[in-house]
Amino acid sequence: MHLMIDDFGTGYSSLGYLHRLPIRALKVDRSFMSGAPGDFAIVGAVVTMAHHLGVDVVVEGVERTDQLDRLRHTGADYAQGYLFARPLEPADAEALLPQRFTEGAWRAAEAVPVA
Repeated sequence: MHLMIDDFGTGYSSLGYLHRLPIRALKVDRSFMSGAPGDFAIVGAVVTMAHHLGVDVVVEGVERTDQLDRLRHTGADYAQGYLFARPLEPADAEALLPQRFTEGAWRAAEAVPVA
């Protein structure tokens, strides 16, 4: 089992947890994908910090290919969002699992590798 900090950068998800818990990955909150000035700079800074600590980064809220293209330049490890899949009914999710495992893309929960 691995721990991830969800919605990093908002609320109670803070830097203070990085040294107190055995974190495997940070999940950057979808609010940083809004396209506001500085969003990708913030994501890049989180990625750099996380990688220096040996932690992977998952960026939530990727809905468009232009966002994914810009995200690739930040060095993020994984992306998740509607670009890859919408919420599914349980039966549809079960049907998707073998396909994702076969493709080798089902890592870091429901995230997809960025590179």
